[in-house]
Amino acid sequence: MEPRELAPGLVLIYQGTHNFTNLNRDGIRHIYRQVTSSVVLYFGTQIVVIDSGARFYRDEIKRRIESFIDPTKVQLFIATHYHHDHLDNSDLFPNADRILDYGRVTPGGVMTSFMNAESIICPDDIEIFGTPGHVKNHISVRITNDGVRYVCAGDAVRHDVLYGHFVPDYVDEEYILSARKVFEKADIIIPGHGEPFPVDHQNLPPLLVI
Repeated sequence: MEPRELAPGLVLIYQGTHNFTNLNRDGIRHIYRQVTSSVVLYFGTQIVVIDSGARFYRDEIKRRIESFIDPTKVQLFIATHYHHDHLDNSDLFPNADRILDYGRVTPGGVMTSFMNAESIICPDDIEIFGTPGHVKNHISVRITNDGVRYVCAGDAVRHDVLYGHFVPDYVDEEYILSARKVFEKADIIIPGHGEPFPVDHQNLPPLLVI
């Protein structure tokens, strides 16, 4: 699937994939084909990339981004969390500030650490909020475009988890609360892996029903 514009200035560069087989035997936890996160390009008050995908997909992701913008012109890179399939290719944006793990670092190496995700300095048209569970300092990113709220949720929201098809060990009350927060803040969710989807508050996934 080629890049697609979800809204003016909001482009899904690459739709994330995630498929693996649980073994849980012989000391092997998982064996799976290389996966990658979704990669989102946003032309707002700054040129922003949210998550940058796995190195295995680097050439394709780079080609797709270059069809819209010179990667050196990207001003801000945001990683929802520190897993490799979400930030492997962040070096494609050498002139961007980087936000990861409650911190923001400039291209010159000046690091600012924040007390929580909501305190991270970012453009006014972007909201960052904490969604711990998958990992401790996981963050999600909300972009409001023409009144529609898009949330890049990283691994805070996964269809197979929310519908009980896969139950990883990190799924606990904290994870569920974070997923609920994403659904409350979003009209459309862009998950780290899988198809973007609209939020139907009258028909929530089973894991989120109280």
